[in-house]
Amino acid sequence: IRALRNRLDSGDRESLTMGYADGQFTRQIRSPEDVAAFLRAFDEQVEKILGACEIAPVDAPDQISPLDTLLLKTFGPHVLDAAYLAGDTLLVSEDQYFRSTVAQTHGVRGVWLQPIFLRARHDGLITRQDYARLVVGLAWRRHEHLSVDASTFLEIARLDTTDPLSDFGAVVRNMGGPNANMISHVSVATAVLNGLWSDPGIPSLKAMRASSLVLEALIKDRNRPWAGWIAALRLDLSPDPAAYVEGWIRGRFLPRQPLRDADLALQSLEGVRLRAAIRGYGLVERHRFDV
Repeated sequence: IRALRNRLDSGDRESLTMGYADGQFTRQIRSPEDVAAFLRAFDEQVEKILGACEIAPVDAPDQISPLDTLLLKTFGPHVLDAAYLAGDTLLVSEDQYFRSTVAQTHGVRGVWLQPIFLRARHDGLITRQDYARLVVGLAWRRHEHLSVDASTFLEIARLDTTDPLSDFGAVVRNMGGPNANMISHVSVATAVLNGLWSDPGIPSLKAMRASSLVLEALIKDRNRPWAGWIAALRLDLSPDPAAYVEGWIRGRFLPRQPLRDADLALQSLEGVRLRAAIRGYGLVERHRFDV
């Protein structure tokens, strides 16, 4: 952490950072005042870490395996510190490859952050609102594995006071991605839309905006049969969200013929099986999707 801070500290000079977000490169020039403010915030977070965690020394084993030697040579002398320190306790890491590697080579059990948050919610250590805010934080930081159920989506929508629902949008953008299990995503989307339009704590304008974000996420990958998923979604919608989806389709000038073809396809044996799978997923998984 100290080494990272030193790299961020540009002294009295301007600094330039490059990034990549939403399909385009971004550039940001930071003044010395911006850097100083950022470092103050950084130091505050470090103090929180120091106050909540025990800082422990790491002792590497006397005998290091050939694989450990290769990892240390490739990724640096501290790459296995967390695994050595974890021992027979629980390793928390967002890196699935790291967790898998140390599980096989050192027998270290590992988990990522969200299951810890889920357990905390289950045990009453945090509220549903706290959990929803944590999921938003994970989404903004683009954690690769995120599991979200319909009730959490609705809680995020209730809490989101941004315009235009940027927190809700940060989570919903995980829908419909290139690796999405679309059966689960359509099941969740159906439950979310029905909930948005029936929840008295969600004003109609917010329900409209949130519904649009859900629909846009579902069809963003045009390499998929988008019309089929919209048609499947409409089957189990309540009247209000169904009317909104119809207006949304017209407002986006989406072609009607693919939707008519998809409606017909859902009457076939394969379509009936697809509908049953979507409904069955919702019942078994309580409307949750994983990405």
